[in-house]
Amino acid sequence: MVTMLRLLHRILAVIGNEGETIATNEEYTEDAEMLKVESAPIEVMLKKLLWKEERSDELQAIPVDFYARLSNKIRLMRKSEDEKVATHLECLSIDLLRRRIQKIMEIVSMNPRVSKEVISRMSFEERVLYNALCRTVATWENYMSRYVGGGD
Repeated sequence: MVTMLRLLHRILAVIGNEGETIATNEEYTEDAEMLKVESAPIEVMLKKLLWKEERSDELQAIPVDFYARLSNKIRLMRKSEDEKVATHLECLSIDLLRRRIQKIMEIVSMNPRVSKEVISRMSFEERVLYNALCRTVATWENYMSRYVGGGD
């Protein structure tokens, strides 16, 4: 997972150099601030975020560095030989991630134009995905509208 995050960070840097709209909103939700404390509050925070994501149609706001901080906490837990808690947190994180990916894909399918308001609720890594999906879907939609309309 850490390797994937590093790759996403490199991709985002390249995309940023291409002039893509990638906001860097540094506002954090109260729940995400709990990541600064020890493992029990992290578990509570993850469960709370997952609960909110599952019960809302809107993408909930998380900090830009949410997954990086979470990854660091889980890695530190593994180093301190708290493998069971680290594995549980990783499972909660994956559940949250999957729900958020589903919402991001729904947002893009409804409107493949990058929205600063939507981006402001995403982590760094989600912004990479969102920008790539918007670009891909907008390109495909443009091609298909020309194709269906009898153009080249």
